[in-house]
Amino acid sequence: MRAIYLALLRLYPSSYRANFGAEMLEAFEKAAGDARALGTAVLMRFVLAEYAGLAMGACAEWMSKLAGRPGYTPMPAVAGEGSLPREVFEAKRRVAMLTGGMTRAIAAGDFKRARDYSYEDRAARENLRRISGRYNIRPEED
Repeated sequence: MRAIYLALLRLYPSSYRANFGAEMLEAFEKAAGDARALGTAVLMRFVLAEYAGLAMGACAEWMSKLAGRPGYTPMPAVAGEGSLPREVFEAKRRVAMLTGGMTRAIAAGDFKRARDYSYEDRAARENLRRISGRYNIRPEED
């Protein structure tokens, strides 16, 4: 998985990779580890979505670069600038992934697994609140 991710990451302009490549790879590996713990099906959905998102993001960055527009902000955005800091985005994505897993487990009648997701979800939401506080962002309550 890592080799494919790195290959797709090479599709981005070099300046983008220099600014964000290491952070993107680290976030991918951590999230993939979390997804792996939730089962093979969850991991495969996660990996395929990440690969597709990576390819689309590379296309968007090249289009912005070729059009002469900056496609990214070198520093993480702050609240009010239209996008979230990467750390907050990743924490929100983790909460969404766990909530989805819990919902699927309940639908399948696997209440033990749903309870496990619930415990992880609670910790992930607390982490999101903590991280959001650092950026003075109020996380939406679902």
